[in-house]
Amino acid sequence: MRAREVALSQIRELWYTTLTDGELGVTASRDFAHKWFDEILDVYSSPLRRYHTMARFPGVVMPGHIEHMLLDVLPMVEHIVKRRAHMIFSIMLHDAIYNPTSKTNEADSNTLGKTILLLMGAPRTSINIVSRYIMATRHGLKQRRWFDERLIADMNLYALSLSEDRVLRDARNVRREYACYDDAEFMDGHDRFFTALLSRGFIYQTPFFKQFDSKLYDNIGFIRKNMRRSVVTARPSDKPT
Repeated sequence: MRAREVALSQIRELWYTTLTDGELGVTASRDFAHKWFDEILDVYSSPLRRYHTMARFPGVVMPGHIEHMLLDVLPMVEHIVKRRAHMIFSIMLHDAIYNPTSKTNEADSNTLGKTILLLMGAPRTSINIVSRYIMATRHGLKQRRWFDERLIADMNLYALSLSEDRVLRDARNVRREYACYDDAEFMDGHDRFFTALLSRGFIYQTPFFKQFDSKLYDNIGFIRKNMRRSVVTARPSDKPT
């Protein structure tokens, strides 16, 4: 099987076991669970997406953002996750609605997540926990209150602590998603995003991820230094890298 097919098979099974292991308190048949997986996959497979995807595009080496969080990052922290099923569901849904021009993506994704849980008969406690986790991925927030909220926020940022080659590829793919903006607008917005992160006085909020602080700070400097070159080589008409 190709890498994309393997990843999707793993994520699909993870989705099903998450809905049926009892933690979320839902009642979902395999067919109903898979129906919703296919619906969510369709959203993440929009041709307008290049970074905020569920799985890599055919023939592409890099994993999608959701694939990376579920299959690469989650295994690193499973020993400290307090509510595993709630965490997996929230990771799956937190970027389901993604419009580069919108300021309510997380809130809209949260609404979709709550709708799915309601249709599956989840109790209010599970819906509220998932809602907190999804909303914790908003980049504009400062310190999150609960540990798993801080953890999912850190997991969401971990890609910025990877290799320089990887973060530049990610920057190019983010640029493709923001094709509706010209280069100057995109660079201004990207720079404001990094400035907001640095101005908090901290980036990672959990002890586990603080070990990656220095690499993340270095990468932010590296991306800023190479921003113009990254953007110029990331035209929306390019094939994904």
